[in-house]
Amino acid sequence: MRAISNYINSIPDLSKTDKARLTYIISCIIYEGSKILLFLAFFFCIHKLDGFIYSLIILLPLRIISGGLHFKHYAACLLFSFLYFYVVNVLLMPFKLPLTISFILLTVCAVINYKIGPITSNSRPQLQPEEIRKGKLNIFIATCYDLILTILFFDSAISTVGFWTIVLHTLQLVLAFWKKKRGEICVQKD
Repeated sequence: MRAISNYINSIPDLSKTDKARLTYIISCIIYEGSKILLFLAFFFCIHKLDGFIYSLIILLPLRIISGGLHFKHYAACLLFSFLYFYVVNVLLMPFKLPLTISFILLTVCAVINYKIGPITSNSRPQLQPEEIRKGKLNIFIATCYDLILTILFFDSAISTVGFWTIVLHTLQLVLAFWKKKRGEICVQKD
């Protein structure tokens, strides 16, 4: 990563902000791409690839729009992401709740995601009120879309993966919200 950063910094036609933005984008592609490749290989080997891909399809829009927990180091992020997908696709997969309870819980998740999102990383600038308003609406729409998919395919095994992906995303969003609020309280006291 350092070599890429050094190369980008050597480009004379880019401003300091553009260099930082380009470095950030490339590092995201490399880090996230490497995680996805590792997960694809793992879930393929344990015969859970279809569930992993479905949970990834459900999670990506939610995560991009609403944010969530962020880690300072790649290894921590890799471990958390792996545990997230492992819990959804292996540990929770056998636990399918009745349709009515699933619908109620997913509706609660949509409301929670709307109320507390988006949660940005501390390394990113705070969102403006208009961005927050749009983000909240987009989070609600994405969660409701995923809710509809889960209900439409409720009789398939994959709907359980979709259900738990949304529920766990909402839980980690709540944790990120509390963590961020706790950090703001600590900063105000100092």
